[in-house]
Amino acid sequence: MSSKLFEILTESRIREWEEGKSERSRKPAAEPWQERESYDQQLLGEITNLLERANTLPASDEGRSQDLNRARELEVQLMASLEKRGLMLTAKRISDELGVLRRKETSKSQTS
Repeated sequence: MSSKLFEILTESRIREWEEGKSERSRKPAAEPWQERESYDQQLLGEITNLLERANTLPASDEGRSQDLNRARELEVQLMASLEKRGLMLTAKRISDELGVLRRKETSKSQTS
């Protein structure tokens, strides 16, 4: 009797699987892979945006100092992320590039 019950359950599972298989084959193809920015790229973009926005504000503006502080915080996160993965040269190069942007900020605020 238990073998008959086992056969019935097995047949039922096989039918369910077969029905599911035909339904799965009718599903549309998956969307093509869309490239997305990595976390590091997003951080770098945000830092650059903050520094550029700070560059448009007068030196005495509170928003400017907030943007510069936030850019510094994000830069620390970015450098930590890169160095954690052993990308020391990349971290150094990005740090140098951001330093150039910061020097532009400093020179602008001194001339304003």
